[in-house]
Amino acid sequence: MGAMGEVIAGSYFCHPVPTYAAEFAARCCEVFEDAGYRRSDDPHWSAVAIAPCLTRKLSESVWRAPNWGTLIFHPSALPYLRGPDAIQWAVRERHALSGVTWFWCDEGLDTGAICSQLPVVMDPARSAREHYVELFQPAGVEALQSAIDYFRREGRWRRVPQPSHGVRYESYFPREARTEGVGVVVHPVYLRRNGRIVHQGDITVQYDRSLGSPVEQRIEKLLSDVTRMFNMDGA
Repeated sequence: MGAMGEVIAGSYFCHPVPTYAAEFAARCCEVFEDAGYRRSDDPHWSAVAIAPCLTRKLSESVWRAPNWGTLIFHPSALPYLRGPDAIQWAVRERHALSGVTWFWCDEGLDTGAICSQLPVVMDPARSAREHYVELFQPAGVEALQSAIDYFRREGRWRRVPQPSHGVRYESYFPREARTEGVGVVVHPVYLRRNGRIVHQGDITVQYDRSLGSPVEQRIEKLLSDVTRMFNMDGA
């Protein structure tokens, strides 16, 4: 502990990000550096690691390397809309409200304890990319600042387990379905093995949206009946 009870920050590590997200990552790094952290090139020598735009699953040896763990940014109010294309699904389904979450990486997919979370009001006039750049990124920076403020005030990081209710996972949003008039139903396939439920993949069906919601409901029921056959105990 430093003077006046302030925690000595130490170093942080930022996982590599795609080019389009570099500005967002830089702003997240500034938040840490303004709080007194210095950037490290090695997560094993870092107090904490951040992943502002993770596009792959980290190995356990990597996300466990920093003293306090690895913080991952996710553009939804977890545990709702886990998965790689949360904003696309929120825009497609015309959600009025979403959120941003910084969570601690663990063995699952977007399942780790929540460190910081803020709401995001969706705008039907914006595209998914505009939502990401203009709404979700600024909220992500604000949420990260809130997380660091909590740590400096309390001397520990916030770690709140994700609730068991309101859980929803969606896989990649079908790129070919971003055309007006094309509806998409995506149904996950799970397989129960030795008492554990494992996500095997997704079945995607496209349909003419002009046929109306009853057609979508019938497709969803059909997929539900078909995938139920897979939910048997494996060897």
